[in-house]
Amino acid sequence: MWNETFDDFVCSIGIQVSEFYPCLKIKTSFGHCVFVLVYVDDVLVTESSLELITRTKNDLKTRFEMTDY
Repeated sequence: MWNETFDDFVCSIGIQVSEFYPCLKIKTSFGHCVFVLVYVDDVLVTESSLELITRTKNDLKTRFEMTDY
């Protein structure tokens, strides 16, 4: 299933799947937290650092076709 493929990939790039909310993925880096929220096939990446958002999105784009809106 798509969600298992997605979870396996995000774990491989250092993002952890929330134990209580499987649609929430979290990565801490240099005192910042990147939040990746998934709803069906929509993904929201948010953080206070634009650099970390861009880096996370670029990592995801290496495996998944993505479009920014």
